Amino acid sequence: MSVTDSMKPTTSIRKKLSLAFVLMTLVLGVFAVEAFYTHSNMAQTAARLEARNVANSIAYTGIFNVVDHPEFLRRYVFRLAQLYQRDVVIVDALKRGVADADESETGSIYAHDPKNEVGLTIRDGQIRTFIETNAAHPLGAEQIVVPLRADQARTDSPIIGAVILEYTKIHAELLKGVRKDLVSNFIFSAVFVVFAGMFGLQVATRIAKPLEALKQGVKEIAAGNYEATVPVTSTDEVGVLGDAFNKMGAKLKENHARINEYQRTLEMRVQTERAANSCLELEIIEHAQSEKNLRESEERYRQIVELSPDAICIERKGVVAFANRACAALLGAETCAQIVGMQVADFIHPESPANAQQRKRQVKETKHPTQLLEGKLVRLDGTIIDVEGVAGPFLFEGELATQLLMREITERKEAGR
Repeated sequence: MSVTDSMKPTTSIRKKLSLAFVLMTLVLGVFAVEAFYTHSNMAQTAARLEARNVANSIAYTGIFNVVDHPEFLRRYVFRLAQLYQRDVVIVDALKRGVADADESETGSIYAHDPKNEVGLTIRDGQIRTFIETNAAHPLGAEQIVVPLRADQARTDSPIIGAVILEYTKIHAELLKGVRKDLVSNFIFSAVFVVFAGMFGLQVATRIAKPLEALKQGVKEIAAGNYEATVPVTSTDEVGVLGDAFNKMGAKLKENHARINEYQRTLEMRVQTERAANSCLELEIIEHAQSEKNLRESEERYRQIVELSPDAICIERKGVVAFANRACAALLGAETCAQIVGMQVADFIHPESPANAQQRKRQVKETKHPTQLLEGKLVRLDGTIIDVEGVAGPFLFEGELATQLLMREITERKEAGR
């Protein structure tokens, strides 16, 4: 297969551009539809919020255990129905109607909630919505149910019933308020989508022609004809691209000769680099062996430290960074991990801070181990012990730290007393 055959496109640039603009118009259309539904959902959410506030206001009568006052509730609901022109129902804890805008429903078990939303709200106090469909509301009425408490001002008061409020009219009024904007936005979006599609097709046609010429020029360059040029008929980005292509062809011819010269030079360098690589490989092997020897040496040192009968710990920035088993036993810990990470000052007896400061200062200034020093330590259980030891600088995990070697001398001190 030739180079030009391998570059043969399966779809023309004109079709691709046209498809891109069509997809863009579809995206705009989808966005317009999504905006329409978003506004509708916002109206629905606002209606539910308003209905929730109204229902809570209705539930707040100011009377304790209001379901025990059915006559008051009936008059209250009657006045609310006249005020809001909506269906209002108050039920007790058994869903029995205590007061209803439709007096014929009073005393009946409320059964118009398809999924027992009223019963669930009475049980857990959660506000719910549902669609009531019956003879009075054949098209369905949007209802919201809020819990009715013995003392509505207290959220921990027991639930004694529920208030059910129809909010269909609230939803309709809010939706009516935004319908004009929705229709205007939808019409504007439709016009914009059509315009964008027509404009996109025209742009695709204007761009495709010089790009086709550029494609033909690329084929000739790929075939080795570095004299190929393309006509430049504009000063826009496509025209600049055509001019750049013509300059590129001239440069390619010049660079082709240079590449051949570079290739010969590169071959000579490769031979030189091979010899250098052999030396580098030897250095790498030696370095790897050195690292292996260092790791083995560190492991042997760690084993010696772990088996040492003397307490050994490493202090870094005032914190215990490492401790062997003898150190853990000396400080009353069951494991080394129990004291690693603790402040070294937590173990220094109040009578020995001067010795500790002397040790730090001497190690820092001289970079040499200290002489044998004595002091007192406080174990984890609070026991005070006498110790003697030395301290010296130590490189731990790439950082300068202090290594402490200690031995308990409590019995010796007590014998000397």
